[in-house]
Amino acid sequence: MLHFDFDPTPIATHFLFPYYAVCTALQYVWPETPNRFERGEVLTDVLHNLMLIAVTGFQNFVIHALVPLTGTGLLFQQGVLPDAWAAHHLPLWAQVLVAWLVFDFMFYVTHRIGHEVDFFWRLHSVHHCAHRL
Repeated sequence: MLHFDFDPTPIATHFLFPYYAVCTALQYVWPETPNRFERGEVLTDVLHNLMLIAVTGFQNFVIHALVPLTGTGLLFQQGVLPDAWAAHHLPLWAQVLVAWLVFDFMFYVTHRIGHEVDFFWRLHSVHHCAHRL
């Protein structure tokens, strides 16, 4: 049986969001090179990052909703694979490695979709169209 009783909310609220806010503020307050902002540029950056957070949240929802329905989840639920092989029985270092590999693969797939699907390319192309560096 797959276990999804982990609540990532404290990690997001106590670490990720404050870290994101501090890093975002620092890049404007203490830039590597002087900032020459154009009108509305900071607002566009903030909105773009908020959209990325929303898309990532949606991806997490889809993954948590679909994993029990995928072949791997069904193999454990139907007893085809022993529960001892499930990820929660692995040592912590192996769980981290598996999580990193899954995350990296999902990032790659998401990025490829951003390039290959026209609708997503319109959203993704923003990060390829810097008119000044």
